[in-house]
Amino acid sequence: MQFVVPISGPVPPPPPPAAVPLPSARQYISLDDARSDHRFHERINAVVRGHFPHPWPCLRQVPAEHQHFWYESMKITYWWDCNNESMFRVFHIFASKYIRKTFAVARSTLVKPLWLANEIWLQLQAYWASEGFQQESSKNKANWAANPTASSTVYRGGSSSVNMHKWKLEAELVRPSKQMEVFERCYKKKEDGSWSWPRATEVALNN
Repeated sequence: MQFVVPISGPVPPPPPPAAVPLPSARQYISLDDARSDHRFHERINAVVRGHFPHPWPCLRQVPAEHQHFWYESMKITYWWDCNNESMFRVFHIFASKYIRKTFAVARSTLVKPLWLANEIWLQLQAYWASEGFQQESSKNKANWAANPTASSTVYRGGSSSVNMHKWKLEAELVRPSKQMEVFERCYKKKEDGSWSWPRATEVALNN
C-alpha cells in the first residue's frame, strides 16, 4: 500500500484557467508527435513547475482538478485535433515521469529543485524522513535485494516503452488492443515465442 503524504493544510485550488488563444496563435501537434517531441515534453515540465503549491511526491497524489489545470495550460501553447482522453494519457505519462525523476534526484542529493518553494521542500523532506515512508522504502529495498526479479518480469520490448508498443499494436490491429496482447508483445521472446521469465508465465496464467 502506498504511503500517502501527510496533509499539512488545505490544498490550494488551481487558479482560473487562462484564456486560450486561437489555434492560429498556437502550435499544432499530432498525437504521435506528442509522444516523441522533446519540446512538447519540456513544455509539460514547465507547466508542472509553474504551479506546484503542495508537497505532492508523485502525480498519483495530485488532485484531479489540478492535473486538469496543468493539462488545460498546455492549450495556451499547443492545439491538437485528437480526443482529449488520448492526449491526456500522453500528458499524464510525461508529467508523472518528470515529477518522479526530479524528486528521486532531490531525495538522493538533498538539493532543492530551483523551482520548488522552500516550504514545499521542507514538507517533502519531512515526508521522506517520516517513519511510514522509511519503512515502506526499506521493505521495498529488502524485497528487491532478496529477489530482484520476484516483483517484475524481463522486458523484451527493446528501447520502446510499453505505451509505444501498445500504440503500434493498435495501429496494426486497427482496433483497441487488449491488455494481454500488449503484455505478450512486450514479454515474449521474438525468437521462439516463449516467455522471457517464469514470472511472466505466472502473470499470463493468472489473466
